[in-house]
Amino acid sequence: MALPPLGTFWKAARAVERVFELEGLLKNELGELSRRVSDVERRLSHIEADRREVVTEARAAAATAASAAASAHLSDLARHVGALQEQMRQVGAAGSPPRSRRRLPPPAKPGD
Repeated sequence: MALPPLGTFWKAARAVERVFELEGLLKNELGELSRRVSDVERRLSHIEADRREVVTEARAAAATAASAAASAHLSDLARHVGALQEQMRQVGAAGSPPRSRRRLPPPAKPGD
């Protein structure tokens, strides 16, 4: 009769030993999972920093393009003003031109 309680005790001891083994495996797996989560967090931080850099560069490029477009228009305007000033000098040097020569230049066509 001593065997059944000893067999039950032995089974219980083996079950406890198995629980401890599984606990060790679980700790190892949780440690690995924690490391992977940390790696993902680090990568995400790098991605966010890269995104901020891209946004900053895009804003700078847009500002440069806007400045270039504005300066092209200003250059064109300065050229036209210079031409008008030269015409005024010529008119002033030659005296008052006949009425037939006093005309405004034709309006600019769209796309010119």
